[in-house]
Amino acid sequence: GKPFELNFDHDVSMNKTMLFINARVDAGAGKLAVAGMGLSVDQMAKTVREYKVGKSGFVYMVRGDGSIVVHRDAALVDGKHTLKGMPGFDADIAAKLLNNAKFTHVTIDGADGKRIAVSSFLPELNLYLIAEVPEAEILDGLAQSATIASLVAGLVGGGIGLFIIFLVSRA
Repeated sequence: GKPFELNFDHDVSMNKTMLFINARVDAGAGKLAVAGMGLSVDQMAKTVREYKVGKSGFVYMVRGDGSIVVHRDAALVDGKHTLKGMPGFDADIAAKLLNNAKFTHVTIDGADGKRIAVSSFLPELNLYLIAEVPEAEILDGLAQSATIASLVAGLVGGGIGLFIIFLVSRA
């Protein structure tokens, strides 16, 4: 087995997010010992809960089985809520996101319209970091960038065209 293990968990009874570090020690003569300790990681959990992606996107952390460990809605971190029970998610979508990949994305139908959900596996913690962003926020930004690029291209092209006409008319 592994010489150590990190377990990230929300202790509902204490309302604290903890990182448990368990280590296996070979005591010699075929004897093994186990030592462990728990550290509060409330500040890290708070940072995850408050993190925004775009204007209204957010991030949260789930286990490989889909159970929610850190979420901006504290009521969902009770050990009973899972990813497939979230609005717009089902077992198939959860399975696509929870596939040990560095980066996976899906489009879901959320309560407020289409959303893009992205997951990234964190092997050190054996958790997934998931971000949800309204599709419109991303596409609006792309549309705005495309419009600006088109206007700049049109101005540059038009300017070059006028300059060529000017040069030809002088000849």
